[in-house]
Amino acid sequence: MRGDGSEAVIKNPEMVARRSVALYSEVLLSEKQDREKVLDYVNQVTEVYHIEDEFTPMERAYLDNPKPEQHDCIQFLWRYECCAVLLWALGIVELPYPSAICDVPYIARLFFDHKENGTVLGLGEIRDRQEILDEADLTLRYDWACVDARVKGEETPASLDGGVVMERHYAFNWLIGAGDGAEWDEIQPTT
Repeated sequence: MRGDGSEAVIKNPEMVARRSVALYSEVLLSEKQDREKVLDYVNQVTEVYHIEDEFTPMERAYLDNPKPEQHDCIQFLWRYECCAVLLWALGIVELPYPSAICDVPYIARLFFDHKENGTVLGLGEIRDRQEILDEADLTLRYDWACVDARVKGEETPASLDGGVVMERHYAFNWLIGAGDGAEWDEIQPTT
């Protein structure tokens, strides 16, 4: 992708909304939850929002695994940060400075409060292309700073949370069609 973003293809609002619901659904499973209860709730959310076909192969494997590894649970739990980026792109939430995790209870409540009628899919409109590209560029620069500090064995600068930044970078790459429009599972947020 060229540095000016002219090749960026911003996903349409419906794709962004559907991906955010899929992400919300998968992060509900953690190693400390009653898996059957959570899967029942995920199935309800899936039906209400009509996202049965939205899960990627990796997400489907995780959801179908009766005993996922702790590492996998943690990796999918981090997807709340990606969900926050997509909800930001839809104008539904604000993205705070990436020094701490997103407001998980707020995001969960947002989906829960609208699960009866699936209206979260229509709550927002996609932000301006340039605003999305600017935030994606800023996130890339934050990720570079975090990676550089890690390579040098230094503390992350400016109180950045490297995990938050990395997940945001991942989501922005999908959102703007980086990597020749790579599918969700294939995103490479390289720095």
